Amino acid sequence: MEDYRRMADAELISACLQNDKHAWDALIRRYSRLIYATALRFGTTPEDANDVFQTVCITMLHQLSTLQDHRKLSTWLITLTRRKCYRLKMLHRPGLVSLEQACEVVEGLHDPLASSLEAEVWVLERQQILRQAVETLGEKCRELIRHLYYDDQPASHKVAAERLAVSAASIGRMRERCLKKLKDVLIGRGFRP
Repeated sequence: MEDYRRMADAELISACLQNDKHAWDALIRRYSRLIYATALRFGTTPEDANDVFQTVCITMLHQLSTLQDHRKLSTWLITLTRRKCYRLKMLHRPGLVSLEQACEVVEGLHDPLASSLEAEVWVLERQQILRQAVETLGEKCRELIRHLYYDDQPASHKVAAERLAVSAASIGRMRERCLKKLKDVLIGRGFRP
């Protein structure tokens, strides 16, 4: 499974299209946070976000072969998620939107939330790129970055050192090396931090 986490999206998609179950698992794992975060930002409940997630995954399973540019997978998934959220909101509150407005929103012809959502989409895409880059790092670097930056309450250097079974004095240098590796991965993927 480690090899799948390190694959670029294009490689993973190619493996998925050849019915590789492990590739599908890795692809869904890679993008699950993005799909959930997009759904939750639309104000869906956690239960509805789960439904949206399942629907998006099923749609991805059936329509992944139609994706022309594999580099745009995250954008495609955000668009799918937004459309599923729109449909869900319209089902729950049918009296608030005319049929014509509903069709326009679902088809993306008229998006009253586009201006505010463009910024959110940009942020979500950057977060996804960063998560993917972190996954390519060695285990110690992934764990250190998770403890220092991703945990709900980021760990102090002392606590991170205890969790990683290294000396507290080495955490600063280790963090510097790991962030340098992360930066190199991002630059290698064409991302300019």
